[in-house]
Amino acid sequence: MYVSKVHIKKLTIWNFFFIVILIIVGLLCAPYSPDFINYINPLVNNIGYDSKFEISYWLILYTDKLFNAGWLGLYIIYIFLIVYTFLKAITKYSKNYILSIIVFILIFFPNLGIIQIRQGVAIGIFLLSIEDIINKNMKKYFFKSLIAVFFHYSAIILFLFYFISPKNINRIFYILLPFIGLLLSMLIFNLYNLELLTKFLPSDLKYKALFYITFIKTDSNSSINQINLINTTILYLMFIYYYFLFFIKFFDQNIILFLKFLGFGLFFWFAFSNIPVFSFRFIQYFDVSLIFLIPYLYKLFKNKLIAGQILIISLIFLFIDIYIVHCPFILN
Repeated sequence: MYVSKVHIKKLTIWNFFFIVILIIVGLLCAPYSPDFINYINPLVNNIGYDSKFEISYWLILYTDKLFNAGWLGLYIIYIFLIVYTFLKAITKYSKNYILSIIVFILIFFPNLGIIQIRQGVAIGIFLLSIEDIINKNMKKYFFKSLIAVFFHYSAIILFLFYFISPKNINRIFYILLPFIGLLLSMLIFNLYNLELLTKFLPSDLKYKALFYITFIKTDSNSSINQINLINTTILYLMFIYYYFLFFIKFFDQNIILFLKFLGFGLFFWFAFSNIPVFSFRFIQYFDVSLIFLIPYLYKLFKNKLIAGQILIISLIFLFIDIYIVHCPFILN
């Protein structure tokens, strides 16, 4: 018991350290985010409620105005919520704390912690709801999912995932799942059918969905409407996904869930490729499974030194591809 308490205390100290460091890094990088102007515009120009942003954004904005904290206050709140929720999930579920932190910082924080901060919080809340799926606590799971929707409309898809079982995995189904998504994109999930589906959405969600569908019709050449289905990140995710499915025989409940989530992430990526922004939004709830799958994979190798080096080098190359070769930040 004493060792356990010491271990928890050390992790708490490390979590505090990473929260402070990442808030500082996030604030330094935020002005270079392509969404920075959109986030601070209502603050600078004193704009009132607009359904293009969720309720949580306006609550945070009004709180920020009360303390006259400017854009720094707005981003401090968001970055804190993102880092706190992710670190809490890592502390609870990861098989290797440090390796999970490396994956989070290199692959996910620059995007979810600096650019897509509203969805970053929604994803962090989703990670905290994993225990509710395992413990079959429907009320808590749906409550957390509702809070996630208040941070980003796309989180509405999370309500479906309470019913996923963490006890076993149908390997044949999950091997085929990404290809099923690709088939659906060609046969069913075209612009016309997706536009029909928006009629059944709540008003705010319907507005956002129709906005993206209309935008792709009127400006299909815009970068937001372009998608490279088989890119470096997707290849990396698919390699990890199929390595688990083909070569690893036994998982614990947490890993079964994270592997299933990654499978559904790849499914959504391909299924909604006719509206690229949907593909990008939906996969991000599930590709964060990498934070937990990579440490589990590392744990299985006998030669930890070589395995660690290979995994970290692969993550560095992925970081370079995402944030340097295809830099999403505005640097000029």
